[in-house]
Amino acid sequence: MNEKQISKISLLLLINEIINLNIKLVKDNILDIESIDNDGNNYLNDNLHDQIKHTSEENNQFNNNEIIKNAQNYNNKNDNSRKYKNNWKWVDDDNNYINVLSKRLKDMGKSIGLKLIERILIYKNNLIDIKDIIKIIGKDMWFIIFNKNIDKLQTYKKNVYIIIDNDISVYLKHTLIDNKTNQKNNFIHAFIILIIGIIKGVLIRFKINAYVTYNLNYPTCSFQITILDG
Repeated sequence: MNEKQISKISLLLLINEIINLNIKLVKDNILDIESIDNDGNNYLNDNLHDQIKHTSEENNQFNNNEIIKNAQNYNNKNDNSRKYKNNWKWVDDDNNYINVLSKRLKDMGKSIGLKLIERILIYKNNLIDIKDIIKIIGKDMWFIIFNKNIDKLQTYKKNVYIIIDNDISVYLKHTLIDNKTNQKNNFIHAFIILIIGIIKGVLIRFKINAYVTYNLNYPTCSFQITILDG
């Protein structure tokens, strides 16, 4: 396949540019957070099914509490009538930023996944069996993107499949991410959301209704694909 000749570093740098460009657009308000539809506004809730089954949930809750606490401390210096209004607006804006960025990256991933699977199907018969489709994701698609296969594919239970990559740091070290903890964690999350979108794109091609979650125990990352009954 010609796709195997793609430079892994070049492709990862392209992914890096996609993520950083979207981060910049959102931060610069070029993408209006108010333009997100109801689905977008509820995207953090959808993440319980479509994005995150994350080992750092407690840390995220701690960070959210710190954001609220810091906002309250700031507002104590202002008129009491503005206290809660300003506090919650700040937290809401932060959530909207995450909503916009995650939704865009996931949608872009879906588009990439649809195009990748069409290329793969040029060399293969159209697939019907769900297990074969999952294998395509973990073998052919993973190789095109990362120049390697996944480390493990397992069936957790009926209609639940887990793709395990033991070292995603191999990919991230090529993307020039900031070594500061917050920036690095945010980039890793954005990177994984893009990959989830790609997986979803492949599933959409076969009209498979499913949600995808991830579990990160850095550098190991597992993606759980749960097939929903039609």
